[in-house]
Parts: sequence; structure tokens; C-alpha cells
Amino acid sequence: MKVLVYPFTDRPGLEKYMGIFSGWSIDNKACMFVDPRDIRHHPLSYLRAEQDNTIIILGHCTEGSGYLRSQESHQRGDVEEGPGQTLSASQLVSLLRDLGMHDNTVSRIKCMNCNSGMYYEGLYGPEASFATRFKMALSAQGFGSIAVLGYMGSLVLMPRPKPKDGVPHRKFAILNTSQGKKAFRGKMLRFSAIGYEGVDKATADLMQKIVRDFDGDTGIKL
Repeated sequence: MKVLVYPFTDRPGLEKYMGIFSGWSIDNKACMFVDPRDIRHHPLSYLRAEQDNTIIILGHCTEGSGYLRSQESHQRGDVEEGPGQTLSASQLVSLLRDLGMHDNTVSRIKCMNCNSGMYYEGLYGPEASFATRFKMALSAQGFGSIAVLGYMGSLVLMPRPKPKDGVPHRKFAILNTSQGKKAFRGKMLRFSAIGYEGVDKATADLMQKIVRDFDGDTGIKL
């Protein structure tokens, strides 16, 4: 079962991501949509242990970010953290626990946010990606067995594919290559973050190199 979790309650975000869920659910690409308003019902506690359950985290992120941002905050161009508009990695773990998440029912969490797997070369050295921080926070709060997938580049999520327009997939990521910007299938630009900054950064750097050197057609038009 695939569960979409939008960890904010702003109207622009709920409308956008519930629309995506509506499209994905038609083809059984998602089975449940959850947001913080559902805490009292603990919806994630009803996932069955014998199933292969995946949580997909929605929202916005930047390279080397310590937090996710709501759609409303993203649209305003906010750069600071704010109550109800941003969530740190540890706050996100706490929210998922409050929603009923158990590590014996959830096998993986996809941080389906732009640049969630990308590091940032800061003034004082590389700053860890959100996926790395999130994996560390999960382990610190007793959910170490859950795999975390981080993504490279700017993600585009669509309710349904549009083959006639050259977009045959529901999700893809845009990155710069030696031939200019290209769109790649999302699963080509994700990796499992293990929560060790050096290892995760090496994996992210390798993926970026492969993308930069990519020469050919990805099958998705921009």
C-alpha cells in the first residue's frame, strides 16, 4: 500500500496534493491521503504488517535543507522557518508517530520533495540533505529499520501522465546535464539514504555526475 502524507494543513497544499492523490488513486498508485488533521484517527496504525507499505512524504525542500516547507510558504517565497509552515526532520518523525506509524508495518518512506537527497556546499562545508537528516531522526526515535529514499533535482508530480504531450510518467525530476536541462524518471534519481553524511553525500555526488554526463534521450519532453 502506498500512502501519501502531506504534513501541513494550508489550503493551497491540501488542494494541490489531494488533486495528485485523486489522479494516482485511479490507477492504484496511491491508496490513502493523510495530513495532520487526521491525527486523532491514527490512520497509519491500520496498515497491515504483512503488506509492503510505503509512505510518500509531500511538500517542498531545498538542497541541504534541515526542514520541509508547505505549499503556501513555498508560493510566498519564504526563506525562514515558521510554525505550521515548516517541519524539521525530527518533527516530521514525531508527526508520523502521532499519525500511528509503526516500523513493523512501514518498510520505506520516500521523501518525494525537490532536492531531498541533495547536499549543499555551504560556507563551512557540505550541509546534509533532508533525506539524510530524516533517516538519522528516524533512527534516533526508534524507527531505524525503515528505509528512506531521497531524490535528486526538481521533482514534478502530476495527477496523471500525458503521453500525447511527451510526459508518460506521473513523476519525474529535472536536472542539468552537459546538454542542458533534461527530465528523468523519478526512480532513476533516487537512492536509499543510510543516515551517514559521508556515504550519502558520495552517493548523491555520483548520481549528479551520471546525470551531468548523460548523453541521450530520457523519453520525457520538457
